[in-house]
Amino acid sequence: ERSPPLQVAVLDALRRTMHELPMSRLAADYRGPLLELINMRQGIKINFQVVASDRIVEELHVIEKKVFKRDEPTRVQEELLHWGQFTQALSSAKLVDICEPILDGLLGPPRQVGSLAFLAASCTPGAKEMPPEYLGRKEALGERVRDVWEMVARIFFLLGDAEEASMAEVLLRELAG
Repeated sequence: ERSPPLQVAVLDALRRTMHELPMSRLAADYRGPLLELINMRQGIKINFQVVASDRIVEELHVIEKKVFKRDEPTRVQEELLHWGQFTQALSSAKLVDICEPILDGLLGPPRQVGSLAFLAASCTPGAKEMPPEYLGRKEALGERVRDVWEMVARIFFLLGDAEEASMAEVLLRELAG
């Protein structure tokens, strides 16, 4: 039996969490059973996809602004990892639907300002995209750089086409090399 008022209430609660909770909390909370519940009703799923996909794109812009403002780089790495955890969980559950032009920008190479790879490179010791203000934090940044790039590769595999997946493989090989 359908319960439209209950579905509306659930969708409203999901929308509020997307707008109000920090990415670290979303990454922790949006897992298994909750994602299964969202996928159970097509109406909830379609509406949630829009809100969640918007939040994914918006949050990447927030992180980009932090890089441009030269916020503490290990904090930027941490926020990228939370973003990646959330995006991976939702992508694996088929709850991400980002339009092609925006997705192309998100999955662009490190030289493309604003892309995921650019943001990861901004926090990677030795990368030309790393701001000079971050040079004094090389050692601290090096501790999580592999985690960041592995996340980038997983996102490229989940959201990209064969070309982006191939670029992710190259990035991982370079890291391993």
